[in-house]
Amino acid sequence: MTPPPFVMAALDGYSIEGGFDGPHQAPTCYTAAIALGQVPAVESGGWTWEHYRDAADLAQAWGFDGVRIVAEWARCEPQPHQRDAEAIANYRDVLKGLRERGLRSSLVVVDRVWPSWLGPEAWLLPWVPVEFQRHVEEALENFGDLLDSFHIFSDRDGLVRRGFLTGEIPPFRKGSREDCNDALTQIAAMDERARAIIPSELRARSVEVSSQLSPSALWSVVQHAEADEVVVRGLVRGSGPVATGDGLSEMHEGILIRRAPDNYSVKEIS
Repeated sequence: MTPPPFVMAALDGYSIEGGFDGPHQAPTCYTAAIALGQVPAVESGGWTWEHYRDAADLAQAWGFDGVRIVAEWARCEPQPHQRDAEAIANYRDVLKGLRERGLRSSLVVVDRVWPSWLGPEAWLLPWVPVEFQRHVEEALENFGDLLDSFHIFSDRDGLVRRGFLTGEIPPFRKGSREDCNDALTQIAAMDERARAIIPSELRARSVEVSSQLSPSALWSVVQHAEADEVVVRGLVRGSGPVATGDGLSEMHEGILIRRAPDNYSVKEIS
């Protein structure tokens, strides 16, 4: 009998960590749009960069099997080939904290943002695949020993379609079907090449669902999902241009506040 999927809580990274797109902060693909007032910045006071362990405690209390994090590329490498050792060390500390609590740990290389130095049309540019492959290799080297699963993208094709067809994200273009198809072709090839170096023990199929699902609805998804992980997004509510408004908790003045009912629990389905 096939074992049920692990139920994971997702931490979004960019929309909850803070420390992006401001003066002397890590610049992302949204830096220019935020400076021009085209999209909202991540709200101050809602930052988890110093409070990841509190979030892990909450995930454990609610009965999740593990936590998925994003090691944000823009934070780890804010400028080309200039790694931020302190940021990498902090992400490692987060993963170690999950291990200490007996929680599974999962990592996504690219979620919803990328470094500004890649350019807003990153997935079209011919030199980006080389930089991307190098970054994936470094992510495996930096974090692989602390992981149970490793994922390249959380929504690969969505990064392209929302940027070139609907204009929701960089490069904020609408109806650019030819460029969209070219970018989809390139990003698929990047993904395939990157997946090839993932060790077999870190490969996992995942299905993502909203945190607005009740535990009973989540149980229904788990029963029918053809996946190794069902990922609930997100454990902490984010803000800024990529935030969805979903979240089982939120940061307020350095305190993690529950938004889900006190009796919320997924233990029955783990």
